[in-house]
Amino acid sequence: MKQNLKSVEIISASAGSGKTYTLVFHFLKTLLSKPTADTYRKMIALTFTNKAVFEMKSRILKSLKEYSSLVETGKTPQMVLDLCEALELSIAELAFRSRQALKLILQDYAAFEVVTLDRFTHRIIRSFARDLGLSLSFEVEIQQE
Repeated sequence: MKQNLKSVEIISASAGSGKTYTLVFHFLKTLLSKPTADTYRKMIALTFTNKAVFEMKSRILKSLKEYSSLVETGKTPQMVLDLCEALELSIAELAFRSRQALKLILQDYAAFEVVTLDRFTHRIIRSFARDLGLSLSFEVEIQQE
């Protein structure tokens, strides 16, 4: 199920249904939608686990690397065809934008925001700790039981 809330997209589905593919597709579509490659600095992708964060980041970077050297052949990946159609770009333009985005992301990796919901929430709470009446040096404690 996908809901559009202006520029927010929520993707909710069961395991094995292609959520990661869909998230990567939408991330790349947004990232490559403008000729300027620094769009990633205004984006955040949230997921539940560190494993999912690693998987998404890996797939995004792997896709950008692969798409950076695209040439028109009969073996064009389906996601490339879908991106070209959705963005109304040629394969050559998609390759150019992918190269630019990959270069910038690797140079400014800290701004490449794919994070867990826990980390994101923690960051928000830390930003408003004073307003919430919390100590500025609060610690998060996890109770295993």
